[in-house]
Amino acid sequence: MTDKIGLEFGVLSLPLRPTAWIAAQIQTLQHLSGNRVTLGVGIGGFPGSPFWRAVGAPLQGRGRRADEALQALPGLIRGEATPLGEEDITLGPAAPVPPVLVGGNSEAAMHRAVRHGDGWAPSLISPAALAEKVVRLREIARELGRPVPSIAVGGHAILVGNAAAVESFTRDLVDVHGMTPEEAQAIPVTGSPAQVVERLHAYSEAGADMVGVSLDCGDWTRQAEALAEARAQLSHRPLTSNGDLSGIREAAERFSAAGPAPVHLRMDPQVAVPAETAVLAYRIVSEGLTNVRRHAPQASRVDLGISAGEGLLEIMMTNDGVTRARSGRRGGSGLPGLTALVQAQGGELVTRAVPDGWSLTARLPSA
Repeated sequence: MTDKIGLEFGVLSLPLRPTAWIAAQIQTLQHLSGNRVTLGVGIGGFPGSPFWRAVGAPLQGRGRRADEALQALPGLIRGEATPLGEEDITLGPAAPVPPVLVGGNSEAAMHRAVRHGDGWAPSLISPAALAEKVVRLREIARELGRPVPSIAVGGHAILVGNAAAVESFTRDLVDVHGMTPEEAQAIPVTGSPAQVVERLHAYSEAGADMVGVSLDCGDWTRQAEALAEARAQLSHRPLTSNGDLSGIREAAERFSAAGPAPVHLRMDPQVAVPAETAVLAYRIVSEGLTNVRRHAPQASRVDLGISAGEGLLEIMMTNDGVTRARSGRRGGSGLPGLTALVQAQGGELVTRAVPDGWSLTARLPSA
């Protein structure tokens, strides 16, 4: 049985389904998957299509219904009595609320992500367009007094050198989505693994925390191998141009806002390290917080300390809320790979159980 593959909706159209039904399904999937669900949601595209008519979904008010669902889903999934319509509904068995990514490129979608989501999930967007949207996303977060959500870009890749497939894909973007030919040509991820790395790097520079791609036009094994090669190359390349650790502070703020527990962060704002170290530190903190969300849903506190001295950057994270053994798993699903990467860079990463909780300590060369 795998312990690395997650179960992600990208995205679930909320207005097409009863909210209580969605919550019950997510509860079930969380229990079956070991809390590895990521819930991507949206209002649904092409509301005039035959599919929408076939399921009897109303064409108006999609945004309002999505907002109402997002308001109710956390309590329903947690098994709490939650107002729904004219009565309170309680569902069980209760499950941890998965990370919620709100899809859509519009202003309304960004507002929805800031209000209700752990992340914003734009799709079919170029790095240049994303950079402009990220500026607005941060403005919205400041206006609403909320943390900036993480950014998970969804896209399409054609990695088999099929020019006809690329041309067909971009033509659909023009005909169906109303893009200009220039905009459409900037959307698909194509080329060699090195070219894929350049595109992913461009998305990172534009503000993306994660990029997911759908492999189009068949020959998926060959394309998956090309994507894996690109990912391997990417793991050895710094994704930021400086050693700024502000991303860790933003990640702690997002986690505190979403729960299950506040993050108490101690970090000197003047700490600066090489870009590669900063990227690795962010990945460690992000995976550690994901580990807390998945395995300690009853946690009441996460302590996170970042300090530098004597040529080392030290990361210390502890949390409570762990009530049972972790079925042989050492930390989150991504920690073993990160441990190997840290060791390859001359550092160390250690996770261990502590009374009623879990501890992570990493020491990374900072010079």
